[in-house]
Amino acid sequence: ITVTVSNDLTAPVISAVTASSITGTSAAISWTTDEAANSQVEYGLTTLYGSSTILDTTLVTAHSQNITGLTSATTYNYRVLSRDASGNLATGANQTFTTLDTIAPAVSLTAPTGGATVSGTTTTVSATASDNVAVSGVQFKLDGVNLQAEDTVSPYGITWDTTTAINGSHTLTATARDAAGNTTTSTGITVTVSNDLTAPVISAVT
Repeated sequence: ITVTVSNDLTAPVISAVTASSITGTSAAISWTTDEAANSQVEYGLTTLYGSSTILDTTLVTAHSQNITGLTSATTYNYRVLSRDASGNLATGANQTFTTLDTIAPAVSLTAPTGGATVSGTTTTVSATASDNVAVSGVQFKLDGVNLQAEDTVSPYGITWDTTTAINGSHTLTATARDAAGNTTTSTGITVTVSNDLTAPVISAVT
């Protein structure tokens, strides 16, 4: 008798691999196959990957896997895998995505000191700022209003002409900004502006 052996030896064809819905800690990976197959994603900081999603054994042609627990502002390598009902495995090419930067900078005022009395035209206002990626700038504020232009170069500081403020108690703050638009405002410090605004008294003119 003559028989014909016909086994499926062809792996699925993977296409339309996409990373979407990317946040600071997660991403959704989707792809399609030309035949029903299961779904899994390998991912990591290098092409050695090291992590993978849980294998979804449902045989489908439209695939989607969520990757969670990622680090903000980090580039990840990933590849998709799909195996058909006959056990043929298809492995997608390496691709990358970068998680969003959701971490705000840290900032604190370093001068003047809280409770200080200031006067004159050359009072130094300074701050330190840091970020997981980079600080784009620091904006100093007096009573919530911008005090000069944003300083975009470290070390961060300005020279404040205190004569432009009325005598009395004022609050200084510094707001640090990163390229992703995350901002942090420092704890405010209170200073007292005390400038001599009294003209001399003239007497004994002869």
